[in-house]
Amino acid sequence: MDSAKSWVVAAACCWVNAFSYAVFRSTAVLFVNIVQSLGTTREEASWPISLMGIFYCLSAPVAGNLAKHVAIWKLTLCASLVAPLSLAVCFFGNSMPFLVVFLGILHGTSLGFFSLFNTVIGQHFSRYRAIASGIASSGYTIGGLIFPPLFQVLFDEYGLRGGLLLCGAIASHALGGALFYRLPPGANEYFPSTMNGTSTKNGGTRKTKADNFRRDISCAEEIEHSRPDDNSGSEEMDDEDIQQNSRGSRYSLNKTIQALSDNISSEKSNILVSWFRRNERDIFKITLPSFFRLPMFYMIALSYTQIVFNMSTYLTVIVDFATDRDVSKWDAVLLLAIYGVADVASRFGSGWISDKKYIKRSAVMSVHFFLWSASYFMLASAKHYPFHVVSAITAGWSNGATSMLVPVLVMELVDVQQFSFCFGLVTLIIVLPFCLRPVMIGFFRDTLGDYQGMFILLGACLSLSSFVWMWVFVRERRQEQDLQKINKVIA
Repeated sequence: MDSAKSWVVAAACCWVNAFSYAVFRSTAVLFVNIVQSLGTTREEASWPISLMGIFYCLSAPVAGNLAKHVAIWKLTLCASLVAPLSLAVCFFGNSMPFLVVFLGILHGTSLGFFSLFNTVIGQHFSRYRAIASGIASSGYTIGGLIFPPLFQVLFDEYGLRGGLLLCGAIASHALGGALFYRLPPGANEYFPSTMNGTSTKNGGTRKTKADNFRRDISCAEEIEHSRPDDNSGSEEMDDEDIQQNSRGSRYSLNKTIQALSDNISSEKSNILVSWFRRNERDIFKITLPSFFRLPMFYMIALSYTQIVFNMSTYLTVIVDFATDRDVSKWDAVLLLAIYGVADVASRFGSGWISDKKYIKRSAVMSVHFFLWSASYFMLASAKHYPFHVVSAITAGWSNGATSMLVPVLVMELVDVQQFSFCFGLVTLIIVLPFCLRPVMIGFFRDTLGDYQGMFILLGACLSLSSFVWMWVFVRERRQEQDLQKINKVIA
């Protein structure tokens, strides 16, 4: 893991994401051209785009389940064939139902299989997982830099049908990168999460909660095996033991608590037992179905729902919104590129900061949700183009910083066997808001005549999430302080 080949795989993931999500990242251009070419309302024009997102979310858990039985590179290769064909076939249709079926349903379903790149990153990286996740997911935004202006030129030159045919040809370039989605020999069976320690350059591990727990176990075993009536030998607890505990066995934990309780004061024993019971789920890896009982699973899922919904909604309506504010068409399209530049920069920068442990991931989520909400409040009242630019930079940076952390947070929650399925379920929750988005766009733009209220609503929801993640950060700090007290008690 973390080898030279691993970085090649991360680059391949970036390549695949850049081409496969090219149309998805250019929906603002596509949305305006559907309205102009087919003469539909904005609510009707948003349905193929929203269905693309809906079926992406529906197919992601299916892909995650199939990944248990079929090699990921094979699934991705098949998706790399279906996705461009579903775009190219739109050349033969010139009606909304045709776009709904092929652009919305079929293309969206194939996109769900590309979400498996998160599993590939987890299999190849341990120490630099956040950085690698940032590199891989930056393919979205690199595509967002290049393709919106290109697709606008294609639509202007060849119309909607001819433009979609050429979009399919461009998307087919994802095929080559999918061939690199292979596991290296001797890959780890489990994700080494931050709770189980991460590798260092010299082959050691960083001290984490699991390391402290092993030390506590070792201390307990020394106490127990030093007693005169105990003649059994001691065995060191390794990673496999930790994983066995995560599957329901709590024998070693109970043995530890009993041994420590028999050999330290009752006051210290009560503190130790209380802490172990309170943080048992944080110490051990969580597996299906127990992660359904964890509040953090739902916190991650709802946060990812907001991230994807806000990103896709912005990329869908920003050109239409900016032109309503008397911004020229090409200046409005340029906002997509500005958004993409900030997104890419954030994925690399915040990933490095996160991996170096300079700031907790919960704090990163809280700060950037707050910045994102501020950018939407600014956008809602923006009258001049520079304010649109500042809002695009802030929103793009916040999107990149938060979206690349979601798979990392899921990796820390579940084992490798359940990651694809768990992340698929996280993605599945996005379906509901995607179903409501066409109605929301139609209400604010077709009925009220402006997107201003929509951005205020989205900003308010982001502010609420920011405060919730700040609460998570405070709670984690308190748990760390409790752990330090326990270490002092044992020492």
